[in-house]
Amino acid sequence: MKKLFAVISGASLLLSLGLGNVPAVRADSTCTNATLTGGFGIQSTGTIVEGGPGPAGPFAANGLIKFDGNGNLTGNQTVSFNGTIAPFNSSGTYEVQEDCTLRLKITGDNGAQLTASGVIVKRGTEIFIIETDPLTVITGILKKVE
Repeated sequence: MKKLFAVISGASLLLSLGLGNVPAVRADSTCTNATLTGGFGIQSTGTIVEGGPGPAGPFAANGLIKFDGNGNLTGNQTVSFNGTIAPFNSSGTYEVQEDCTLRLKITGDNGAQLTASGVIVKRGTEIFIIETDPLTVITGILKKVE
């Protein structure tokens, strides 16, 4: 009985001192355009629906996108439109919100334009994106090149 009382008393003391509390998880900073700098490898896959901005069917791409920290980007990718392989070089802009979400507007050297939304994760080392243009179902992951 004395041991049980000692254990309960010790636990009560720890809790009253706050040592038993687990600190809340919270973001240690907010995001800005400057959160994204340097090169990110990109891999994206999905489908272009009939009438969409390219040949209907499966889509895949990988390559490199470079962010300048000021809202501008450039990219070089290899894309597959329903099995037809082509280069896709691009430039564009991005806007990062304080909550680490972002919007991208990209123009290819062939004149193609696309928009995407995303979220920055892992302290700015990864980005999840989804193309927001009609008749596309394309998602991707970007990872910081180290």
